[in-house]
Amino acid sequence: MQPSTTTQLPFASRAATASAYSRAVPANIDLFLDANEGPALNLTPPPPSPDLLRRYPDSAPLERAIAAHYNIDPARVIVTAGGDDAITRLCQTFLEPGRSILLHDPTFVMIARSAALAGADLIRIPWIQGPFPTPTFLNAITDNTTLIALVSPNNPTGLAIDPHARTRIINAARDRNIPILFDAAYAEFEDADPTPDLIAQPHLTIVRTFSKAFSLAGLRVGYAIAPATIAPRLRAVASPYPCSAYALDIALNAWHNRAPMLAAVERIRHERDALTATLTALNLRLTPSQANFIFARTPHATHITAALAARGIAIRSFPSEPSLADALRITLPGCTASFDRLTRELTSIITHLNSEQLS
Repeated sequence: MQPSTTTQLPFASRAATASAYSRAVPANIDLFLDANEGPALNLTPPPPSPDLLRRYPDSAPLERAIAAHYNIDPARVIVTAGGDDAITRLCQTFLEPGRSILLHDPTFVMIARSAALAGADLIRIPWIQGPFPTPTFLNAITDNTTLIALVSPNNPTGLAIDPHARTRIINAARDRNIPILFDAAYAEFEDADPTPDLIAQPHLTIVRTFSKAFSLAGLRVGYAIAPATIAPRLRAVASPYPCSAYALDIALNAWHNRAPMLAAVERIRHERDALTATLTALNLRLTPSQANFIFARTPHATHITAALAARGIAIRSFPSEPSLADALRITLPGCTASFDRLTRELTSIITHLNSEQLS
């Protein structure tokens, strides 16, 4: 009897049509500025004890520490396997076939992926530049909308939703009993972190991560701050042990020892201002970023990405996305030597392109 081929297996329809996320990076890259990872911090995590390694993980100490920082009930904090896991849990909790999610576009790709895997329809409202399109966004709410997703600062643009727009959306969602997923992965880099203002909203879940400001992307630790009515459901729809015990231990150590993170955030803010000025002087169009990256527009986006890659530096461009075909997203390295190298190479490449245009 011949074994079944993969085409004969009973794949669920959503799994059969899904594609795996991938990150293609040329082999010669030694400066990775394409994924918004934080700089290497001077962290000295304690070595794991035998007991830590032999026992199942306990996220409660980290959840209590986060809750104490925000002065909330620890039951409202759910530690997750990165922010992605929190997003997936929210989509599993509120979405299914026949329901829809309202989100702005472009934004963090994992929201659309998780929503689609839940079988929901996606209602996308364009927001690439300028103020948030609040009236258009609110007019797109339908009776089938069971989740609203907001990402601020947004990825890939770095734009932050202004407080007035944020309040209007929150109030409209509350009036219609629609939960909000508020992805604040880059909030540490904002001029003003919105988390304290959002934490009391009865229908809004804040998604945070240790991957960006804390520079711990390799650990895959994040967390959600959810209302008391939502938190139990977010725990119920996922594995009871999303993070390893050692990852939790390192994250807890970083949470209590915040000085390296705060210093890195300050460096990145200075780099953000400096690179914005440099690229503006080179005639690129810049979005006012509030994140740990710069978002720039230029007809030479693909060429600049390739030229930097040839010099060992990876940045992000979007050649397969029509609305972003002229866009660059450049992670700020948070390191003087790396920033000087990035600035030098960008200036050289773009100056050469500009001179070719004039000749």
